[in-house]
Amino acid sequence: MFLLQNRYNTTFYYNENFLFRYYEGKTESQKGYLFPIFLNSSASLDSAVKLIYEDSVNKNRSFNFCLCTQNQVELLNEIMIKMFPEKKFEWKHDEGDSDYIYLQEKLSSLTGSKLQKKRNHVNQFKSIYENQWQFKFITANECNEKYKEDMLYVLKHWQNEKGEMSEDFNLENESINLALKFFTELKLFAGILYVSGFPVAFTIASRISSECVDIHFEKAVSDYSRNGAFAVINQLFVQNFSDYKYINREEDMNIEGLRKAKLSYKPELILEKFYFL
Repeated sequence: MFLLQNRYNTTFYYNENFLFRYYEGKTESQKGYLFPIFLNSSASLDSAVKLIYEDSVNKNRSFNFCLCTQNQVELLNEIMIKMFPEKKFEWKHDEGDSDYIYLQEKLSSLTGSKLQKKRNHVNQFKSIYENQWQFKFITANECNEKYKEDMLYVLKHWQNEKGEMSEDFNLENESINLALKFFTELKLFAGILYVSGFPVAFTIASRISSECVDIHFEKAVSDYSRNGAFAVINQLFVQNFSDYKYINREEDMNIEGLRKAKLSYKPELILEKFYFL
């Protein structure tokens, strides 16, 4: 929420029972209230929905929700149908908002015929660079200035390869810099891949539940990515999370190349997100 607040132009407000969020994203699927986060186990969803409706009236906003899972949609519908019996709520979804969720064990081992190509990419990288490569896993308390500079080095090279920066690239750049600035406070994890002592790829993630780790950013210099750097850093990084069942690699944002890459790892679940206007 903190790292992507500018991407979604997020408004936060809270009381003793709930944390509320309102997104003003660029697409209709990313505009509206999100499912409330409970801060008090005795609070009810009915109360939260009523407060959200009151806020929409006071701020002259449409009363609508976005980026809700199927389970959240069902819970909200039960309440909203009672509140507005005359209104029909038609939920939609944008494939670009769906999260790709994988079993940690599969990403870690890359076993099975379906992941043969990924194993080939890993072996290709290790064969080309032999004893020249090194991987470093970094916890929140270990992320010193050198590691931060190494990740920014990769980011800068990746940006130079992309050429002119779009608004989305600039927002992501801002998010990555925020992550590095508040790395310890946010309890993040990182992985850096080196070749001949130079950083060529990095990844940043966080724990989002007792079962799931979320991969927020992953970048690699193109010369090395063509030789399997992404497959290597992905595998070696997730191997450090054997205590977790799932790895969430987030959405593809309707970018065809990104979608193809995420599907190639054979997700256990594609978690759809719904919205209504």
